[in-house]
Formats: sequence, structure tokens, C-alpha cells
Amino acid sequence: MLARLRSAVVLGVALAPLVATAAASPIVPPPPVETILSGGPSPARLPAREPAPVSLLLAERVQTPDGSHPPALQRLEVELDRHFAIELKRLPSCHPGLQEQRMTLAEQCGPAQVGAGTLDVEVAFPEQPASEVEGELQVFNGGTVRGTTTFWLYTYLPRPITSGFLMRLRFRHHRDGRYGLQGTLDGSRIADGAGSITYLAARFRKGIFRASCPDGRLQEQARSFLATGAIQSAELIDNCTRRR
Repeated sequence: MLARLRSAVVLGVALAPLVATAAASPIVPPPPVETILSGGPSPARLPAREPAPVSLLLAERVQTPDGSHPPALQRLEVELDRHFAIELKRLPSCHPGLQEQRMTLAEQCGPAQVGAGTLDVEVAFPEQPASEVEGELQVFNGGTVRGTTTFWLYTYLPRPITSGFLMRLRFRHHRDGRYGLQGTLDGSRIADGAGSITYLAARFRKGIFRASCPDGRLQEQARSFLATGAIQSAELIDNCTRRR
């Protein structure tokens, strides 16, 4: 009995530091995240029935209310009003995966560029202060296959990342009440997971999208799938004027 008691005492002494460590390191929930969708078509004066060429800006901001480092964006789903349409007939297309020699993407796919924009990333390496980096975004036409249209979004991010990133944006017809097009952007792992997209803006040049204005408004909505498992939603309503 005395031997058992001594064993229990020794075991209790051994476990005491572990219990103290667990008590001193509570599980901290991830910070809340806000996503803001902005952009829309230009011009805002459009025909009521027959879609007309427009330029289209799609922009998403990811931020935390307290200014802490936001989680990485893994996937972005965008739904466009059913009065939008994509028009890519007779436009050259390019698949960046078919690179030969050491050519830049602009050299390889230049004729297929259909837009441009900005990509802002916050990098937070362990035990280092967070830093912001900004890259110019290039948008290329990847073509349409079996009803799915692909765009390639490419950017080169400077130090401390110094790397190029390629993301795929796919659109397909998607009849869901007010919405008629669904786009899915596959995120890219940046700086081994230490980089998080804080702002992404892609402007498609005029004629890539077409739109009409039968009832004075055009709607878009987005769902952001984050590395923490959270899903954030945002909506945008653009007023438009019917053109006779």
C-alpha cells in the first residue's frame, strides 16, 4: 500500500508541470473576419433587353476588425446577376501550364490578356512583424470548354516573398433566382501559408462581359472560404439606368 502511495505521489509531481502548462495556454479562437465586395459594370447606362459590352470590376477585401493578421483565402465563389453574359468569341486564349523555354507569362500569353488589377497580401512569418506586399495582377483568357470559361490571374509579389502566383477563375452558367453566372477562384498557397490575401481586384476590359438593365439594378454576391474553416458572405447591388 505504501509503495502504491509513493507511486501516486511521484506521478502527481510529474504531471503537475503539464497541468500548469495547459492552464497557462488557453485555446484562443481565431479573430472575426470581414469581407467586402465592391466593383460593378461600367457604363451604368445600359439597354433594357439586349446586353451591351461593359467593363467589369470584381474586388474583394478581407480584413479583421482588430487589425490582426487575417486567415488565408482558400477559395472565392462569386455569383453574377442573370443579366450578365460572357463574350469571348474570336479572342485568343492561353494555357499558362504549357510554358516552353523561360518565357514570362506576359510574353507567352500577351495576346490573350483580357484584364488587369491588384493583389495585396499581408505576410506574417513566425516571430516577425506582419508586412504588406502588393503585386500587379494580369488576367488572361483560358478559353471555354464544355460551357466553362477559364481565366488565369497572375501576379508577381516582391520581397519578402519574391515569387509569382497563378490562380484559376472559372465561370459557368448557374441559374439560381437572381443570379445566372457563378465564378470560382481557387486560391494559391502564399509564403508557405504565412501570406493572406487582403485585397484582390480584377478589372475585365470592355467587351469581355455584356450586361442589360431591365429593372434598374444588377446584383453580385460572394462567399469567401477561409483557412480557419469560416465562410464569409458579401453582397453588392449596382444601380443601372435603362437606355432607350
